[in-house]
Amino acid sequence: MVEIQYKLQERDLIAFSEHEVKPDSPLYKQVRRNSTTIPGILCAVALFYWFYYESVLTAFYVGVVGVVWGLLAPLYFKKDFRRKVRRQFSDEDLERILGDYKLKIEKKALVEISPQGETRILWKDVLRLEVTKKYAFIYLDAHEALIVPLENLKHDEIVEFTELVDQRIEESM
Repeated sequence: MVEIQYKLQERDLIAFSEHEVKPDSPLYKQVRRNSTTIPGILCAVALFYWFYYESVLTAFYVGVVGVVWGLLAPLYFKKDFRRKVRRQFSDEDLERILGDYKLKIEKKALVEISPQGETRILWKDVLRLEVTKKYAFIYLDAHEALIVPLENLKHDEIVEFTELVDQRIEESM
């Protein structure tokens, strides 16, 4: 029986929400448009001023605005997205969700021990496991997952845990 312990924090919830943003979502398109398309248009206008009107100063200002827009717009949208995610949870929700967790892998179920108690999740109810550099997401639904921060786990624990979870998911199908 493999067991891991971790502490779930607010930044982990935000990381999951950011992970859920797909390339075809409106938010992703808005960020891409504001980080590439608009600065590209502004730089093209700057070149137009430079070559057609020979106005170096105007071209310089428009070009700088384009570059600054391209650099700062994604940061603004990321901060705004994180603020919106944070507002989705009340203080009571955060108190209930955050804290120390323990996951045990058993033959027939994944056992989650949280501040609210013990929950048994049958392997047939687990959709998939996605592993990123900093997190493992054990999906229970299309938009619901157990979030496992990997920062405080040893590499051997991570490998053993993810391989066993994958194996149990495959066996349950």
